[in-house]
Amino acid sequence: MKRLFVLLVLALLYCPFVFSDDKEDLKTLAEGNREFAFKLYKELGKQEGNLFFSPYSISTALAMTYAGARGETEKQMAEALCFKIGQDKLHPAFANLRKEIGLAKLNVEMTIANCLWADKKHPFLQDYLNLVKKDYSASVQSVNFVADRAQITKQINDWVEKQTNNRIKDIVSEDNFNDLTVLALVNAIYFKAKWVHQFKKKETAEEKFHVTAEKDVKVPMMFQNLDVQYYENEDLQVVILPYKGGNFTMTIVLPKDIGKFKEVEKKVFNEEYKNISLKIEKVDLFIPRFKMEYNVLLSDKLSELGMKDAFISEKADFTGMELSKFLYISLILHKAFVSVDEEGTEAAAATVVFAEAISAAPPAKLFRADHPFIFTIRENSTRTILFMGRVVDPSR
Repeated sequence: MKRLFVLLVLALLYCPFVFSDDKEDLKTLAEGNREFAFKLYKELGKQEGNLFFSPYSISTALAMTYAGARGETEKQMAEALCFKIGQDKLHPAFANLRKEIGLAKLNVEMTIANCLWADKKHPFLQDYLNLVKKDYSASVQSVNFVADRAQITKQINDWVEKQTNNRIKDIVSEDNFNDLTVLALVNAIYFKAKWVHQFKKKETAEEKFHVTAEKDVKVPMMFQNLDVQYYENEDLQVVILPYKGGNFTMTIVLPKDIGKFKEVEKKVFNEEYKNISLKIEKVDLFIPRFKMEYNVLLSDKLSELGMKDAFISEKADFTGMELSKFLYISLILHKAFVSVDEEGTEAAAATVVFAEAISAAPPAKLFRADHPFIFTIRENSTRTILFMGRVVDPSR
């Protein structure tokens, strides 16, 4: 087997769920989430280099935001995020999906958590807050974004760090806030699992990894000979590596020709290999031991996918979470981490959605006439001043 390795898809895939008739919404949601994962990969993949993100984390954070969307904003978000069922069914389906994943985590360390930081002065609808608490198990923190910016920054970073076992740090900074910020919606996910067939460290050796046909780098290359689910055609090879517990796997897609990576990647986007049939084969498996962090600002990427109005203050409609019609998404941050070694895989990610409100609840202008002032009484249509004076000492 060639020792050329290109990591095209690193996905924590759940073993197929058995969907009964009453779980059709869950099936539709899961299919939509996979479609969204490929759409976003295609958008993020326009930049060269390594790529790693959690479509589940992003989808969940934005689903909580989508719960407040209405009108054209709601329509655009549903299209971009591949939400194919109505709001009344979508959010309970997310709750059920989280439960299914939780049930699958035998022999796996996993955390999925959601939290909202909402400005105490902003009139968020109680129905919206109840929905995110019920369907997303989200805690809601009441804060003052103007007065306590440094404290809130620390709270969010500490919360994310705790939920991700210290793997995602400093996802937000004070620069991400301003006096208009009224909401931060946060999702965090953590995963750690061991391979069913672990690699022996003594078999790991420094070998070449072919970045391009012209460029090589030295990496620690792991090796083992094992029976594994395998597929190949004229373009590529595929292996599926199981984690202990049997409910999660890693799928690796390896182009046979290093010069055809983009071509194979495009076919993966189009799901041309969706219905391939894998079978158990004896394989000499070489994959690199690696670790990476990935940071991305998602606002522009999601706008490119068609979710435009949500970012425009004059067009955004989030009247499902508050009635001012001045709320809009100002920033979406995503940070991810992955480590693959002889024992298994550790992965973590967090997504933060910031929302601002322009003129929604402006601070009251203070007019305290507690010192000398001038005043007039006039007829407005002709602007004729009927009386005019000043008050220097109102006590006299």
